[in-house]
Amino acid sequence: MTKASSDMNLDLAGAIDKQLRRHDAFVQMDRFGRLARSRPMTALEREKFLASLWVFFEEVPTGILALGLNICDVHRLTDPWQATELAAKVLTANVDEFGLRKAGDQTHHQLFIALANRLGLTATQLRQSRHIFASAYRLACTTRNYYRSPDILLGIGLHLASELTSSVEFGHFDAAFRTHACEYGIEIDSGQDPFFFFRIHTLVEPEHYASAVELAVQVAGQVSDDALLSRLISGATAFLDDFSALFEDFNEMLSERA
Repeated sequence: MTKASSDMNLDLAGAIDKQLRRHDAFVQMDRFGRLARSRPMTALEREKFLASLWVFFEEVPTGILALGLNICDVHRLTDPWQATELAAKVLTANVDEFGLRKAGDQTHHQLFIALANRLGLTATQLRQSRHIFASAYRLACTTRNYYRSPDILLGIGLHLASELTSSVEFGHFDAAFRTHACEYGIEIDSGQDPFFFFRIHTLVEPEHYASAVELAVQVAGQVSDDALLSRLISGATAFLDDFSALFEDFNEMLSERA
């Protein structure tokens, strides 16, 4: 890669990042962080929060697999030697989602239910809750459909936005629940971290996002016009719109007793 093309890629990556971060979803996440640190959630609020997150989180690992397969299928006819390399930039996130980083690691779904149990919620409560926000179902539906879209640019855009928000949201989750650990009856000692599900995301998501940006630049940079980039941004925006709506619901819930 020449210096000129490298500089162009950096410019494109920066432009994509800047455009996504202007979305209201980041305002809603920051507000959530302030509200969630201001007081502990009630038992009902924890159910609403975790059950709504689960509806969305459940779709992520298999969605990433579907997108990786679609990328391979689309590119193997035009660039078979690079198809798997492109897909790997998405699938790297599933190394952590599926607990494959090292032997004995739990999957992220296993870590999630362990955390929910510590916070007083059972698997049955999560799956059968009548308090899940409608916005969570919309976000889950968008996630499922865009990851599996025949238009891989929509899926890559959604994945990019999902990794970017994860780099922020889990920091807020971790700080808020650690702040009120005592009120939840949870002791934080030198043993296993009870909030490891939150903390592990704060460690791995920046890497996942960087890989997603690299993929977006490689794919969107293949044409000289804005056609591909526009479709990629469309996928990202669809995710951010629904994600923002869910956090608006979380914030309204927390504001009622703030």
